Amino acid sequence: PRRSREGDQRLSEMARMQGFRRVGPGQWLNPQFDTESITTDDLWSLLAPDRRPTRQGLRPVDEPLWLQTIRTRTPVVLIGSERLRIRNREGQEGEELALGHYARVVAKKIQDASLRYTEESQNLDRTYPKRFFASMSSGRSTLTDSEGDQLVDRAKKLSARYTELAKAGLVDAKSGITDLAPHELAQVAGRAMELYIEDNEKKLAALDDIFARIEALYSITGSRFINKSLKVDRVDGLVVQCGNAQIELSKLSSGEQHQVRLWAQLLFDVPTGALVLIDEPELSLHVGWQREFLTDLDKVNQVAHVDFLISTHSAQIVANRPSLAIELDDLTGDAKWQKI
Repeated sequence: PRRSREGDQRLSEMARMQGFRRVGPGQWLNPQFDTESITTDDLWSLLAPDRRPTRQGLRPVDEPLWLQTIRTRTPVVLIGSERLRIRNREGQEGEELALGHYARVVAKKIQDASLRYTEESQNLDRTYPKRFFASMSSGRSTLTDSEGDQLVDRAKKLSARYTELAKAGLVDAKSGITDLAPHELAQVAGRAMELYIEDNEKKLAALDDIFARIEALYSITGSRFINKSLKVDRVDGLVVQCGNAQIELSKLSSGEQHQVRLWAQLLFDVPTGALVLIDEPELSLHVGWQREFLTDLDKVNQVAHVDFLISTHSAQIVANRPSLAIELDDLTGDAKWQKI
């Protein structure tokens, strides 16, 4: 049936709020959150299934308020079952390998974090002399023995932090500071080092979020490759190595590509607070990995802070968390709006 003008306007408003744009007749794309175009019918089903227009106008709203609130205020990300190729995002016709796109996404995230680190470093370095003399004029020109011991401990932790970030490719391997001894922190030198360590702690804080996401990616995918390893690179984004050789992402197996694409998107290309809809996560997923899937989602949530709604045919996905599952065949009448 032909939709009313009121219905078209309502759909356009909701689509715009969620970041969707029309890319063709009856086709919509969310370039920020999604990678696959969907039809107008699918968009109605996603954003407002009970407001879909009929010949008599808009359908009455019979969904509960909590569901309306979620849909209108929460970014929604749909990860469909077709995950290996995506519509070209650079305005060109055709499709591209999904991993190629997400490798660029990861590289951009790392570059953005590195830029924040550089800006924070430049600002702190520029203002260091003024802040140092201000601290000296405040009457705190020397360190107590206790303060000296604490500063030595902070310096050790800072050095270890630089080592971790260097392994992740976020800072130069030569960055960091050497260990300190309490007797080296006498008087003026102690106050200067205290301010120096505080500055370095602030600088590295700019890399905390991206480092946590990289660590989560390694934790989830570390055991998924045989004789290969997935690495994050500030230039190429994602690289796979076999010994000393680098393997093209397109050469990975279907199962490996599904794994890398899914976790790279969830960790690096989903906005904080989003509701992520995942269709058939078990595709190309080993049974053992299916059982770990919800645990892996917990790892994502710890750093990305998003919620998940999964549609699956696999009992293994929820084998360890059966209380989270709802059988759709059992939902009839008012139960269709059951709040999870």
